[in-house]
Amino acid sequence: MRRLILFVCVILLSCRNNNIADTNTPKNKPDYILIDSFGSVHPDTSTFKQLHCGLFINKGGVIGYLAIDRSMERPMKVFLVSIYDADKNDSLHGGIMEMNKVVDTSTFKILGDCYFKDRNHIYSFHRMMDGGSISINWDADNASFKTLGVGIYAKDKWHCFYRGHLIKGADSKTFNVFKPPLYNSAYDKKHFYSSDEMMTSDEVKDSGFDTIRAKK
Repeated sequence: MRRLILFVCVILLSCRNNNIADTNTPKNKPDYILIDSFGSVHPDTSTFKQLHCGLFINKGGVIGYLAIDRSMERPMKVFLVSIYDADKNDSLHGGIMEMNKVVDTSTFKILGDCYFKDRNHIYSFHRMMDGGSISINWDADNASFKTLGVGIYAKDKWHCFYRGHLIKGADSKTFNVFKPPLYNSAYDKKHFYSSDEMMTSDEVKDSGFDTIRAKK
C-alpha cells in the first residue's frame, strides 16, 4: 500500500513539472509582422536593422517603416514596406510600389508623426489602427515644405496640409497653428480651421479663436 501511494505521488509530481515546463517554454512567434504592397500580412522572423534615417532594412533588402497595429487585442509591431501613389501610371492598384524602389535613404528624414521627406518627395504617413499607410504627397513642394507646431499641420509656399491632406482655401503665407492643447486647430488671415475643415463664423465665435488670434 505504501509503495502504491509513493508511486502515485511520483506520477503526480512528474505531471506537474511537465505542465510547468510547457507553460514556460517560449513559443515560436514571429519577430514582426510585414504588410506587403497588396495589404497581405506576413509573419516573419527575419531581422530588421535600423538605418541612420530611421527606417529599417533586413538581409533581403526589404525596407520598412516601423508602426504599431492596435486593431488586435495585443498591439503588434508592423513594418510598412510600400509607398502608395508612387506610380502615377498605375490607377488600378493605387500606384503602390515597394519602399526600397522609391525612397532615397541617404536623404530620408522623419518629420514627426505625419510627414517624411527625401531629396525627391514629401511623404504623408496616415496613421490608423492597423498601423497605417504611406503615400507620396504630390501636392507638396519639397524645397519649401515645413511642419508646424507638433507636426500635424504643414505648409509649403503654395499649400497647407493637415495630416497629409490638402486644406482647401488656406492661405499659405499667413497660415499658422495654435499652441497646445489646441493641436487640431489653425488659422490664416481670413479663416480658422478645425482639422482640415474651414470653420463657420458661428463656430469661430463659440470657440473664441478670433480673440486668441488678435493677441498674436
